[in-house]
Amino acid sequence: MRLSAIYNIPNFNYTRILQSHSHVTFLGWGFIATTTLFNYLFLDKSKIFNSKYKLIFILEISSVFLMLISFPLQGYKVFSIILLSIFLITSYIYIYHFIKDYQFKSIDKPVTLFIKSSLFFYILSSIGIWAIGITVATQGKTDLYYNSIYFYLHFLYNGFFVFALFGLFFHLLKSKDIKLNESLLTNFFRITFITCIPAYLLSLVDSSWFLIQTINFSIGFSQLLSIWFLIRILKSIHHSFYKKLSPTLKIVMLFFMFSFILKVVLQFVSAFPQISESIIIFKSYFVIGYIHLVTLGFLSPFVIFLLINFKLILIQDKIQKIGIFIFLIGVFFTEILLFTQGSFIWFFKYPIPNYSILLFIFSSLLLLGIASLINNKKNELEKD
Repeated sequence: MRLSAIYNIPNFNYTRILQSHSHVTFLGWGFIATTTLFNYLFLDKSKIFNSKYKLIFILEISSVFLMLISFPLQGYKVFSIILLSIFLITSYIYIYHFIKDYQFKSIDKPVTLFIKSSLFFYILSSIGIWAIGITVATQGKTDLYYNSIYFYLHFLYNGFFVFALFGLFFHLLKSKDIKLNESLLTNFFRITFITCIPAYLLSLVDSSWFLIQTINFSIGFSQLLSIWFLIRILKSIHHSFYKKLSPTLKIVMLFFMFSFILKVVLQFVSAFPQISESIIIFKSYFVIGYIHLVTLGFLSPFVIFLLINFKLILIQDKIQKIGIFIFLIGVFFTEILLFTQGSFIWFFKYPIPNYSILLFIFSSLLLLGIASLINNKKNELEKD
């Protein structure tokens, strides 16, 4: 995708590749990686990957793999919609069985609140996917189409992923017998949960109404307050948890926590009408930069951090450690380029020289970094 901006690739349909890219990223990587951790940590050992869950994961992985083919070939047409429907229905079946098998008695209550909330937001986000298909088929790419996309994305990454990953993180701390201030944890959960649904208004294509602007500002400010509680939680675990991490994991944790805080700050900034209007005009830079901040700055490093801590990925040599740093460097500089390019065009009316080439180079670092983690010896889950 980055190369296509530099070199004319024959028969390359950017829009269709983008559709494939987004679905595989969120569903193939994010959802499956997160639910794998759910099974491993919250289910009885005999049920982690029994025949029922194996079939569910096989169906999910197969449908995602086929989307890699269907979307580039035809976009949002019959075959892609069927595959997406199969994935969604299978994920609903997964959620039903997971909740049924969840070990409520042995899992801490605040953690359970985060996990159950994440599943609620996933189901809510999926309404947006159904709406996208129906809107494309009946109306084409109207404002409703884009609002459906934003609905899906908002409740997936601000809802499902935020609650799921923090639930897993707090479970990690509890498993290491680290005491957390229940009041801080509860306040962080309540504000994040209460503001999540109305925060969708921050994503609307048309948010020019005064009432919506007032609500947006209130939501943005409330979310900033949630960050205050999160920072106090992080300060409380500095000596008992953070200082005991390896240098690599310390950097990864700082990276995804900073990305999350920056995400919330940017949501607050977008509540101001003058800024939100400019964001819409330069959305190819600011909106894409924001989405990548969530997926590459917050989601991916957070998942990798959890997989390493729960020994589902084993960091065994310097190549893997260097690979993680290469990935983070790639994320950092692609984000800098996206936001700087948008700002330069906005304020100075001219772009960064060689922008596309630079973006391609730094995006290539992401591939190199992830490739270093692929070759792993058998982990504890496979041994069990």
